[in-house]
Amino acid sequence: MKPKRVNHFFAIRPAASIQADLLQVQRQCETAGQQRKIAPTDLHCTLLFLGPLELSHQEPLCELAQQIKVKGFSLSFDCLNFWRAPKIACLTTEVVPMELFALVEHLYRGCDALGYQLQRREYRPHITLMRRMNPFPSRYLERPLTWFVETFYLFRSPGAGETGYQVLDYWKLDQ
Repeated sequence: MKPKRVNHFFAIRPAASIQADLLQVQRQCETAGQQRKIAPTDLHCTLLFLGPLELSHQEPLCELAQQIKVKGFSLSFDCLNFWRAPKIACLTTEVVPMELFALVEHLYRGCDALGYQLQRREYRPHITLMRRMNPFPSRYLERPLTWFVETFYLFRSPGAGETGYQVLDYWKLDQ
């Protein structure tokens, strides 16, 4: 029997201090239709999607993440967008801190050195709020949603019969 393989990814989570504002923006996306709201506990900003991995592959990823030295940073999401291809409503930012790019680059290079075959794409930080959305015009938020990022996580997607993303481990950024 093949070992169970589920999707894994590195991500950051919005701080509790902006959770209420985040959910308010999410509610503004609700319309009649088939859209699917992302659970509050599953809201995140992906750093690097790893794809399906065997559970035994977690240890090298944790060792890699432990070695990353990047300073914490302030991150603001200021625009609500509709992305056509995945049909999602998401929050985006026009200003990406250099520390965020550095964190993503360290993760990508480290995973590449470990032999992971990752698809290299332009990094576009976003927080998915809803799936299966109908198109809507993008708009700037009245007030950006800002928090200080001091932790990043390794998540595992739910397997068959499971719900919600599972935090496998987390690491503090430098102060």
